[in-house]
Amino acid sequence: MKKIAQVVLSTLLLLTVLDACQPLKEGYGIVNPGQYSRVYIAASYNGLKKYETTADKNIDIPIYANYSGVINLKSDLSVRFEADLSRVPLYNSANGTSYEALPEKCFLLEPKTVVIKAGATASETPSVVRLLAAAFTDDCEYLLPVRIASLSDSSIVVNSDLETMYLSIICHAPDLQISVKPLTDYNVSPVENW
Repeated sequence: MKKIAQVVLSTLLLLTVLDACQPLKEGYGIVNPGQYSRVYIAASYNGLKKYETTADKNIDIPIYANYSGVINLKSDLSVRFEADLSRVPLYNSANGTSYEALPEKCFLLEPKTVVIKAGATASETPSVVRLLAAAFTDDCEYLLPVRIASLSDSSIVVNSDLETMYLSIICHAPDLQISVKPLTDYNVSPVENW
């Protein structure tokens, strides 16, 4: 009897080990695994990102789109970014700050749309915020919120906690330079009897 119990237990153990060695099913057996798929900006994690620039130096800030989930992307996903200056007062209110919105003439956001390839977890190329430093007219610290505006697949959700990257831009305006040329076309005759 003891021998039969050992054989039965060994067989059950062997079947358990063999079952565990089978490849995992897509979605790990989770009901509705797509509900855990999210798109986000990884760089938005851990708060405000600070950048400093001067009038003679443009800065390019890359922003990648990221994907997480228990199933891989089946097809390419287009992610569209936008600069959303309407979020500046909301940020100030929530954080007790008083940033001004970065003037639109001071930056470009290109390309606005990036692609996360099927099976990938991040866009291969970033959207880039280019700070046009020559456009800064004063020394100031501005705020530029860049957020995920839309996805090409409506079944995938944007992670609301990581959908916006807040960029603090510290600007140093150019020094005022005055150029003086001698007067060459103006002849002055000496004044007598002063």
